[in-house]
Amino acid sequence: MSPQKLFTLDIGNSSSKLLSWNNGAPGKSFCSFDNVSPDDLVIFSSVKNNPKLPHTKNLYEIKQKNTALFGNMPVKYGEKAGVDRLIFAYSIFQKIVGHSEKFLLIDLGTYCTMDIVTHQGFLGGLILPGTKEMIRSYKGADQILQNSQHSKVTGELKFPFKDSHSTISNAGIFCIESCLEKIIRDQAPSKVITTGGGGKHISSFLDKLKVDHNHHPFALHDGIYSLYSWELGHTEKTMEYQSTL
Repeated sequence: MSPQKLFTLDIGNSSSKLLSWNNGAPGKSFCSFDNVSPDDLVIFSSVKNNPKLPHTKNLYEIKQKNTALFGNMPVKYGEKAGVDRLIFAYSIFQKIVGHSEKFLLIDLGTYCTMDIVTHQGFLGGLILPGTKEMIRSYKGADQILQNSQHSKVTGELKFPFKDSHSTISNAGIFCIESCLEKIIRDQAPSKVITTGGGGKHISSFLDKLKVDHNHHPFALHDGIYSLYSWELGHTEKTMEYQSTL
């Protein structure tokens, strides 16, 4: 009988990401549900009700149990926030306890979240539609606009745009970067951490703003694993390759 393996699973609005762990260290890339055996342990979080899960009898779900705390992280929000936002925040919070830095966290996927976390905890933020969701919002418009629904984001933000294709395909990222610029100006974060499928797309823009930033593709999995370890009293070190922010 093979030893039990451990996986973290992040179930988002449009996709699920599964990551294997070995002795407190993450795998190098995401894997499929076929890698999970019936006796393996899957720690998961989900923004959906009744999500599709791997076939294993050992499932542990990360949830927000009250509005004031998430794990040992204070939550200054007043109501339940999306579990994905809190997990991302926790992945940073548990590394900066006792320090005074302010971090801006950006998860650019189906939706774009921009949240602030400090040693005081999760302070809230902003949610925008992701770039593809913004393009899909033109579904009920005339034919020229509808044809642009399948456009890819070009990232060539040279306003004003001169045709319907570039006007629509660039609108989403243009709005996101405009909001981001204002937040950075007003909040002056010590560092920006990005994750999600579109996180790398704003890297060059953050360079132009001369703000310190890193992209962590496994940030939510780091948070899921850290929360599981904290809740069950485990002591394994988590994600040492990300320990220097």
